[in-house]
Amino acid sequence: MRSVRHARTATAVLAAGLLAASASACSSGSASGGTGGGAELKVLVSPQPNAAPLYIAKQKGLFAKQGLNVRITAGQSGSSIVAALQSGGADLGLVNYVTVFSGASHGLKLKFVAQSRVGQAGADGIFTKKGSPIRSMADLKGRKIGVPGTGSVADLVTDLRLAEAGVAPKDVKYVQIPVPNALSSLNNGQVDASWLTGTQESQAKAAGNPRVIDAWAGGAAGFPIAGWAGTETWVNGHRDTVAKLRAALKEASRLAQNDPALVRKTLPAFMHLTPAQASSIAIPATWPVDNDPSGMKRVSDSMTKLGFLDKPIQPGDVLSQ
Repeated sequence: MRSVRHARTATAVLAAGLLAASASACSSGSASGGTGGGAELKVLVSPQPNAAPLYIAKQKGLFAKQGLNVRITAGQSGSSIVAALQSGGADLGLVNYVTVFSGASHGLKLKFVAQSRVGQAGADGIFTKKGSPIRSMADLKGRKIGVPGTGSVADLVTDLRLAEAGVAPKDVKYVQIPVPNALSSLNNGQVDASWLTGTQESQAKAAGNPRVIDAWAGGAAGFPIAGWAGTETWVNGHRDTVAKLRAALKEASRLAQNDPALVRKTLPAFMHLTPAQASSIAIPATWPVDNDPSGMKRVSDSMTKLGFLDKPIQPGDVLSQ
């Protein structure tokens, strides 16, 4: 049976989207027609390195080459981006698979048009503070772990990794901590360990905070994390626009793959980093774009096994054709 924290998260995601949709029932996506010619496309993103190809495509004129006028707006949490998609406040958004799968189990109809990120060893993880007696995954039993959202990709992957050490989800307590406060909440003792990513992770490494879980290693190696999604209605009505977006993202992703320095040069503009921070932050080693049905099944199977879903979500339910 699904735990209360997972059920609440799924319901909250769905409620946010449906409330926003009902409040803006007359609004619609901005991309013109199904042809995508000269279309304005509103895209909502959260500040994370895997969004870099979107900005590279914009800066290099790759969207313009496809006849797209892409307007990028910064978002925050996955649930707020889902709400904006449902209300018509954005056409596409960068969202994690766990959030969308949880919503889909309660009737939320979003479709992923492209991948954005898969897990790579060395990026993200569970850290403790200096001097902590916690030195292994097994040591986390009975401890409080800070995560950016409960029922999220962070605690799903942490559950997967802890299981390898014989620690069950019921053996730890997850505490929701906003990303900007993740490191400070760890160092001030609010939690015993914390999920750190991005600049928080870089700062922790520089300060000597030990990492006890490498998030994307072991059973979570290569785990699908996030992608670009829109409502089923919008995606089905703008297939040409979606195809052109994918073409531009593929070209931008090739540039990112071949030139990591270009990625790091792009990060300060949307992640509010200094050049020094941008040079040290973990960035993806690969830049996938094509949807991956087998990867979606892996996410669904993991969520079902760990109680995030009552029954599996089929890849076709969340992937555009």
